[in-house]
Amino acid sequence: MPAPNTFFIETYGCQMNKADSASIRALLIERGMHESNEASSSDVVIINTCVVREHAEERIYGRLGHYRHIKERINPRLKVVITGCISRFSRERLISEYEVDIVADVYRQADLADRIASGLWEERTLNENGPYRFKPSEIDPAHPFKAFVSITHGCDNWCSYCVVPKVRGPMVSRASQDIIAEVKRLVENGVKEITLLGQNVNSYGQDIDDKSFVDLLVSLNGIMNNGWLRFLTSHPKDFSRELADAVIDLPSVCEHVHLPVQSGSDRILTLMRRKYTRADYIEKVSWLRARMPDLALSTDIIVGFADETDAEFEETLSLLREIRFEDAYLYHYSEREGSLAANEHIEYDAAAAKARLSRLIDVQRAFAAETLRRSIGKKMKVLVDGVARDKDSLIGRSRENRMVVVPNTHRIGDIISVTATELRGHTFIAV
Repeated sequence: MPAPNTFFIETYGCQMNKADSASIRALLIERGMHESNEASSSDVVIINTCVVREHAEERIYGRLGHYRHIKERINPRLKVVITGCISRFSRERLISEYEVDIVADVYRQADLADRIASGLWEERTLNENGPYRFKPSEIDPAHPFKAFVSITHGCDNWCSYCVVPKVRGPMVSRASQDIIAEVKRLVENGVKEITLLGQNVNSYGQDIDDKSFVDLLVSLNGIMNNGWLRFLTSHPKDFSRELADAVIDLPSVCEHVHLPVQSGSDRILTLMRRKYTRADYIEKVSWLRARMPDLALSTDIIVGFADETDAEFEETLSLLREIRFEDAYLYHYSEREGSLAANEHIEYDAAAAKARLSRLIDVQRAFAAETLRRSIGKKMKVLVDGVARDKDSLIGRSRENRMVVVPNTHRIGDIISVTATELRGHTFIAV
């Protein structure tokens, strides 16, 4: 079989996965391949996977069934490659049940690109081999003014519901001099917004003798040239007063913090192995809100973990009422094979969890709408990044990470100052 010429990438999960896909894309293009807009007619389909939740894993199996059909009925030359978190999680099943051509560990991106571009399909696995090597961030031609820069990889926290340490490995921090050099390169090439990525991004530097996360932000602030810095995702146990001050005091750092709380109950937080209390979390938020009351705060919450009681669920609702998150990613607990909770056979009530989630969504939706409405009439800075659904306007995100529709008199890639005049759902209309 001749070496493949075209590839198509599907990406699921977090921004880390999106950054990994950008690296794989660049490596394949370097090797002479071309990215296709149509999966069914491509030579190779690469699925970059997520298994943090059961639904994400089942979705991958559904996509593999879809591509099996394409191989049998439409495109027999199609090769299917799996990488990302599922590669360590279900390698044998992927090969035996779904006949995947290559299952590649997230550590082996360059080796994977070599195999694909050379058409080497005999060996069907690429397992972990040596320490993680950070890849240079690639500028997306569709959004050349934005970039993601990975500064840590993996996780050491072992929250009891989570499999990230199992599928991503221990936390590894990238050398600060490499990060600074990369951000300089991106800024010199016209990038205006950089998002620093890590499973626990504010734990940066704890495993090496280098800068702290706050010191890194200070260094990067000095080279952003009026651009914007964001970071995802923070762990509350490592969110310090110094970091709160840096968010507020450093001009390049955007006024938005994503800080997953997971539960409002101390007992549930202990069972989750989160290593902070409700009071700890509220104090950390107070460091931000005392100096910047309008700072946008988002979070993650899981309901129905273990034997969570109605009273403990009410504690989570009361935390929402107290903090008033602008946005929240809400989930009911589902057991993940390989997590500490699954290994310990922690029982849970799936029906109760789903009912609580429905109520939680209703409460959070109301709080979010109320919080967002306070910004009507206020000025905001927006990075314009695309065409709105109506095709007659443009759309972008503010420094607070709010979605904003603006007149098409502006240009994509510009940072503009506008006034919010209306709120439709969770999207502002501005002039």
